[in-house]
Amino acid sequence: MKEKSLGVAERSALLRDARELLGRNGNRLLLIEALAVLLLFFAMYSLLCTVFSALLHFVLGGPWSVGLVWTAFYALLFALTLLLTLPTVLGIFQMAKQMYDGEETVLADLFYFFSSGERYRRAIRLTRRFCILLFLLLISSEALYLLFSLFLPPTIPYALLCGILIAALVLGWLMLVFTRFPLLFFALSGEKTAEERSVGRSDCLFCGMRFLLRFLPGILLGLVSFGVLLLIDTLPKMLVAYMCECAAFDTEKNETDILG
Repeated sequence: MKEKSLGVAERSALLRDARELLGRNGNRLLLIEALAVLLLFFAMYSLLCTVFSALLHFVLGGPWSVGLVWTAFYALLFALTLLLTLPTVLGIFQMAKQMYDGEETVLADLFYFFSSGERYRRAIRLTRRFCILLFLLLISSEALYLLFSLFLPPTIPYALLCGILIAALVLGWLMLVFTRFPLLFFALSGEKTAEERSVGRSDCLFCGMRFLLRFLPGILLGLVSFGVLLLIDTLPKMLVAYMCECAAFDTEKNETDILG
């Protein structure tokens, strides 16, 4: 099959399109407001951590009771993430998709997947594997830290070793996510699922890694600015650029298939 890829000029044009799209009809402000709403979920998680940490001071019965409390905590986090947070996060992608399609978009579209039972079930199907992987990563990090602290002498910086292993897990997790990079766009478009669609994983991985590297300077600047630049510029731009990139990826693939 003949290979075809977008050049530097085409990708610069995609970024210009994303910036123009953000400037239309108050799109940037809408996405900033939606991201601010999503911050409330992080506040909810912080509150839960505080409550469960306080409960540990009142737990009697030794390590098994403490373990039971933490098990309940993780179960609650998993349920909230799968049933509430991720469908809402998916909603902000839906908003960006509607902006890309030129449809009227309002802040209420953040809760698009809660508007009907069919849409909600679809959101759960799209995000459940992501949620499971995320919590496996969380539990693995906790387990690694506990094992290092129990079996290695204090002179060994086990926190550093744990950090290295967690970084390796995160990298593997990101690689897995990027192998499915454009498939969320296809799902939001009402097209076939990943299993039914003929999209090479290596193509998706390359596309996803290239997308991340393009925005890496903005992400780093956003972190240095304590998240302010992330909220008002980098993340809104990434959302609409994702839609432009995936649409171009799909067009590129179709043209390649025709020429192949």
